[in-house]
Amino acid sequence: MNLPKLRSEQPGQASVLIAGCSDDSTTAHTQTVLKLGHRVFHWASEQAIPEIVTDQNWNLAICGPQLSASQIHKIAESATELSRILWIDQSSIPHELRKLTLPLTAESASEQQATSIRQSIELSLLHEERDDWRRRFTSQLFRDLVCRSEAMQTLQTQLLDEADKSTPLLLIGPPGADDRQIVWTLHQSGSRVDHPCLTIDCESYSSTAFEQELFQYRDEGDEQSPPLLEQVDGGTLLLKNPHSLSQTLQKKLIRFLESPAISRPDSHSLRYINIRWCFSFSTEQWPDRQSPLSRYLEERNDLTPLGIPALKDRRDDLRELIRKSLSEHAVRAAQLPPVLSADAWQLLEQYDWPGNEQQMHRVLSQITHLTSSSTISSEVIAPWLESDNLHNESGLGLMSLADMERQLIEATFNRFAGNRERTAQALGIGLRTLSGKLRQYGYPPRGGPGSNRRSAQETTEESARRAA
Repeated sequence: MNLPKLRSEQPGQASVLIAGCSDDSTTAHTQTVLKLGHRVFHWASEQAIPEIVTDQNWNLAICGPQLSASQIHKIAESATELSRILWIDQSSIPHELRKLTLPLTAESASEQQATSIRQSIELSLLHEERDDWRRRFTSQLFRDLVCRSEAMQTLQTQLLDEADKSTPLLLIGPPGADDRQIVWTLHQSGSRVDHPCLTIDCESYSSTAFEQELFQYRDEGDEQSPPLLEQVDGGTLLLKNPHSLSQTLQKKLIRFLESPAISRPDSHSLRYINIRWCFSFSTEQWPDRQSPLSRYLEERNDLTPLGIPALKDRRDDLRELIRKSLSEHAVRAAQLPPVLSADAWQLLEQYDWPGNEQQMHRVLSQITHLTSSSTISSEVIAPWLESDNLHNESGLGLMSLADMERQLIEATFNRFAGNRERTAQALGIGLRTLSGKLRQYGYPPRGGPGSNRRSAQETTEESARRAA
């Protein structure tokens, strides 16, 4: 009988474990596997557990009747999704462990058993090839999303499962999380890739402006501009912070989710809109019992909330995220990315980033645009982190570039106890430039009384002016 030539004949691809078989059976099955060009490992019932079992790296196990119950369970526990097990005597095998059974109960080798071995190896290798293809395909789809950490790999798996669904998606993460990049990646990996993907931060709109933008046609000369819902038809729409909308508008959104149609002003017909809705809430906002939309999403049975991990839980991703962010900001500034010293890397990677990606991008942007040195040390970065934290805690909102520069200079100046040389060196600016800046901020000339600090009256007056 001529056996069919299968992919399993490619040499050295599979590892086969033969365990608990008689000497004759072990010899016969070994010859079958070796003829196919694969590796063979033996486990006699009296021997210690072989390394191949504990390493979980085998494709096929041929198990005979001499195995004990504990050995049978050890092999079953080490099996992966790619592994196949052929039980020669299935009478001694628990039902839940019977993945695949040889057609004959006898231990003697036969062409039927050889065929089963070949087909089992082929099946395992095909699954291995499929998983390898899926890994390469996933890495290509998620090339813009850094997923080295376990938390992000879990999220990546969930996004793959959600990619081609049409039900609304709920994202819950810490303040400052990059939900826009996550939704863009989801959009790119699904069937809506040829249609628009739009992000709207509801906190940036009044409810009236939001309603006009999404639902109403606008006159533009002789033509009417369609609402955003019509423009995004077939694509993906992310609404950030939807809890900030008025309850009336939230209820209108709910009605649209239940019946996604808008009426056209030039006819009595309705146009049905096909949009993949994504809603993003921070962990501080979810669930919001006062929000009709929050309650509606929470009650939907077809909705799976996806948690976005904080940067402090993504330590394995930080180096690549920082390098990527520095490169992007350098491109915008038309300059080469700065080089970080070893202590700078250590500081950035050990920092908790309470503002997550938003804070990281803001700090690295400031460093790239406002630091002239090509090599950046931890002494340069530390004041930016302190300044950014003060900015976040003060609740002042957006600051001008001059305000950010002032906060950095003053924080660095205080950090070095008024030492102008060390401050200028850390900031990467000249001593004369620093002295001029300090003079603008109300510091006395160098060497005079109080030249390393501002007077209490000036500080009080400045604080009062800013508060006003």
